[in-house]
Amino acid sequence: MLALLVEGEAKNIAAEHLKGEVSPETLERVKFSLREFSAMIEEGAEIHPALQAPESVKNLFPNFKDLMGIESRTKLIEDEKKDTSN
Repeated sequence: MLALLVEGEAKNIAAEHLKGEVSPETLERVKFSLREFSAMIEEGAEIHPALQAPESVKNLFPNFKDLMGIESRTKLIEDEKKDTSN
């Protein structure tokens, strides 16, 4: 499950920020970075913008007091059960 989440987020990041076709090596590097940041955050690390950063930049950073409130930018697949009782 975690591997699928990391894979999806890595593909989303690559599609949004990297131009052109993304090589498998680049995708693996993004996935490695996600796992490393995740491990550091679990250990208590926080990432903040510069003190003089504009408000638009500050709003891009997560609220570390409410990490569970952060939503993935990848779309979720709805679990739709088809009615087969007809």
